[in-house]
Amino acid sequence: SPDGGAVAVGRDDKRVSVHFADAAAPRQLEPFDAPVTALAFTPAGQLVVGLADGTAALWDVERGSALRRWAVASEKIGSVDVQANGKLGVFGSDDGSAYVVDLESGRLLAELSLEAGDVGLVRFVGSDALVIAGTDRTLLSIPLRRAVSDEKTE
Repeated sequence: SPDGGAVAVGRDDKRVSVHFADAAAPRQLEPFDAPVTALAFTPAGQLVVGLADGTAALWDVERGSALRRWAVASEKIGSVDVQANGKLGVFGSDDGSAYVVDLESGRLLAELSLEAGDVGLVRFVGSDALVIAGTDRTLLSIPLRRAVSDEKTE
């Protein structure tokens, strides 16, 4: 977590365990529809979850409830990241695309596809760029202003 007070663990049994430093037992998030394949905390302590079925969700960890759900990819989401200001999220999928979403509204802002291969890693770099790494060794650095609308990147 951003404050270092929690660690989230995604599991093949379709569950997420959140281990808090000040709690004896981990908090279990409700079972998902597919194995959990990627996790990232937002600056506010919410959790972005990527799943093997190409879906993703934003969770309020404290309340244990889903805030948003996305069915964006046709294959496994293997990488997720959250912009430092918490406004945008990105999901990298084995379908060869990265999907940029507005975490507040839930709106899909962009689908960025590789020429070939799966997306192995997605990362926001500062507030103005997105890096997409393909399993075929493709590496793209894309200015966010080119990929999504200006009002959400600042």
